Amino acid sequence: MKDFHLKFEGYWRDRNKGGLPNYSGIYIVYRSVYNAQTDKVSLIEIIYIGKADNIHDRHLDHEKYEVFLSQLQYGEELCYSCAPLDKDVEVVENALIFAQKPVLNEKGKTEFNYDRIHVKMDGACACMKYTDFFVRPNFRNTII
Repeated sequence: MKDFHLKFEGYWRDRNKGGLPNYSGIYIVYRSVYNAQTDKVSLIEIIYIGKADNIHDRHLDHEKYEVFLSQLQYGEELCYSCAPLDKDVEVVENALIFAQKPVLNEKGKTEFNYDRIHVKMDGACACMKYTDFFVRPNFRNTII
């Protein structure tokens, strides 16, 4: 069984996504509300989880950007967080999608077709249902 520890970094508002890092890893897209008076962002929900060879470049012209925007209510904006990961990125992405089931992810919500893994997350990963979990295949694809 493989263990993965993800350290999610920062929260980038959509207007600041040019500051996203240039590394390979996992990213989370949120619905959020920004309060200019307190300079704070309130995260509402995770709408998408993805992977990228270069997270910064991936979000310069994401093909699902308009779909992300379509999920927003009045006064909301997109927000992003990310974690570096350079191997088994597809496995970890599938595990996070399987555990979280974000509204805009189509693949990976109902099946996990890899060997049993353990995922632990910390840092900027608010709204995750699970932050320390095991996923195993072939046993009704369970999260433990």
